[in-house]
Amino acid sequence: MDPKENNQVIIFKNDDDDGKRHFTWSDYCHFTYIFKYWVLGITLIFAIIGYLVISLWWNPNHSVSTARVAVEMPLSIIKDENGKTANIYFMDGSTRYSMYEIISKENIDEVIENTKDENGNPVFSSVDVDSLLKSNGISIQTQTETRYDGSTSYEIPTDAGDLKYVITVNGKYISDSDTTSDFIEALINNVIDKAVSLVPSQYLDFQIPDYYQSLDLDVLLNQISNQYNAINSLYQSLLSRFQETDTITLTGSSTATTLRSVYYDFQQQYLAASGAETEFAYLESLLSLNHYVRFTIGEEQTAIQTCMNNGDILIDRLEKSAKLANQASKNIENLLKPFSPDVTIGALDSSIQEKYAIYAQNLSDALASIDNILEDLRDLGYQCTLTDTDTFDYVVTLPDYTQMDEADYGTIQHLQNPNDDEWKQACSAFIAKVDALVPQLNDSVTKANEVYKGLYSSEETGIIWMDASHIVTDGEISAFLGAAAGLVLGFILSSAILAAYGYIKEKKGIPVLADDSETTSTALTPTMNNTPEETKEEPTQEETPEKQDKETTDSVTEETKDQKEESSTETSDNVQKDETKE
Repeated sequence: MDPKENNQVIIFKNDDDDGKRHFTWSDYCHFTYIFKYWVLGITLIFAIIGYLVISLWWNPNHSVSTARVAVEMPLSIIKDENGKTANIYFMDGSTRYSMYEIISKENIDEVIENTKDENGNPVFSSVDVDSLLKSNGISIQTQTETRYDGSTSYEIPTDAGDLKYVITVNGKYISDSDTTSDFIEALINNVIDKAVSLVPSQYLDFQIPDYYQSLDLDVLLNQISNQYNAINSLYQSLLSRFQETDTITLTGSSTATTLRSVYYDFQQQYLAASGAETEFAYLESLLSLNHYVRFTIGEEQTAIQTCMNNGDILIDRLEKSAKLANQASKNIENLLKPFSPDVTIGALDSSIQEKYAIYAQNLSDALASIDNILEDLRDLGYQCTLTDTDTFDYVVTLPDYTQMDEADYGTIQHLQNPNDDEWKQACSAFIAKVDALVPQLNDSVTKANEVYKGLYSSEETGIIWMDASHIVTDGEISAFLGAAAGLVLGFILSSAILAAYGYIKEKKGIPVLADDSETTSTALTPTMNNTPEETKEEPTQEETPEKQDKETTDSVTEETKDQKEESSTETSDNVQKDETKE
């Protein structure tokens, strides 16, 4: 059969072609290039966002800064019997020091309020103090040192007297690590300034009056002896803190002298020529042997009456101390009465032991008081006789010098004897020696205070950073790493979205050209439906299959039309032939 007579059109179709256009890698590259300026702009914006997120959000909320420091400042460090730090005081001698003062609210407030830049603006205004303190965002502890026990190592805190600390700050409450470093330094320096300000100009403030009114030379000698011991202790303390070769320039001197030299001169000034340890020890022995007393020649009777009045006071104290001793002795006796005489105190109940300790201490104190009173009475010239050992009762008498050997004289007997000129002259010389020591010791106090102040004023103070970078910050991420991540993410998202956008538009028949502006290209390019056939531009590569399909369809249509016209013509001819035959 002739295909022409059946009016059939045979069209061959590829089974893999579903008639739809798919997005390809070349499409992605093509549209990315078209929208390259948009991709570049969005990528840069993402990079900036990544940088800001890391630097302004992540790092402040996740960083922890640690500073390891050693602090130098004037403090009085008191050690216990094992050499460990027991207490630390500021140099005023009464204000306790603690490392927690560095991170205290008072210290933080002072630093924030008083630390200003050259324009008078607060330097640490960005610090969130309330949150920092409420959340324990800042902490301090002593540094640890490694100890080894066989193959095992462990950390123990260093001695607090070393002033070596580990200070930790949460970066969430402070803007950046540099500000954190400056803030920690300011906190420590503020405490150092306080320590320096509390160094008194006079460490020893006790001055013995030039004229001492008491007739009791033993009291005066005891005071100046204590003054010497106080000065000596100050020099020993300075030597334990400073070097012997550290220098001081004293008032009235144009050259500096060493601490060792000043201390040596002080010791030589009070060294006894008699071979005793100090001049004070020698004078105390003279006073004990000779019963010297301050008086004026010609006024012996007045001095005698004063001594007797002192004797009456001592006798009254003796009676009271005897009663206390007697009562304490009876308390001990009654406490131990229920027990065997052979029982030891350590075997008794703890409550019994505690009571026994109290009663025994009371008895010891009373007996010590009795001994001191008896010694003072004998120095005055009284004779004391124990009459009852159980009740500690004494009979006290004051014999006249005529009833005694001169070797047994007390102060009153020496004053009673009108011919005792040798004793009176020795007494006057002794008084002059003691009186001369008063201004001498006062001068030594002034010099010791000057040495003390000079050494502490010249002492190196400040912060020793144990890390080269001052602080070590953990938990931070480089802001440039965030920028790089934003760069990659911004490129991927912007290129994918814009490529898809271009693909969809072109699929709808809206051309997307690589012009400066998509809007401009669309406005200048007429739509295909309104453009005459003779003015249409060449189709793009993507449009070619559609045109080929259209041309194929048109060709088939024209061919079918020709066949119909041919068939119609044949039919007409046949009709004409039939009519002719008729």
